[in-house]
Amino acid sequence: METARTLTFDYPRLHSSPPWPQVASADAAVLFLKNELDLGLTFSWVALCSRTYGWKQKVDRNTRAARRAYDSLMHFRCRVSLTPSQLEAYEGGLGCLRERLLTLGEAI
Repeated sequence: METARTLTFDYPRLHSSPPWPQVASADAAVLFLKNELDLGLTFSWVALCSRTYGWKQKVDRNTRAARRAYDSLMHFRCRVSLTPSQLEAYEGGLGCLRERLLTLGEAI
């Protein structure tokens, strides 16, 4: 009889949380905002770096993705209660994302 195997994933630990955490709905909303902010910052950074090399299509594609993340953050923010420390981190990241999008020519 064959025993069941467990799969393990080797991935770099970039964040303190596991990739698929089991959380309550309020925590899931906070996690969603954090992940969406991380995505927006990543896409905007890639767009800014691509501008240096003149890769217009890559700049445009990543700018659109960063803008979608920004719009999503603005839409869902009013529905999520954040602690003071979470709010400070969120506003700092959102400010950085906003500055990057303005640098990329987005009208906010």
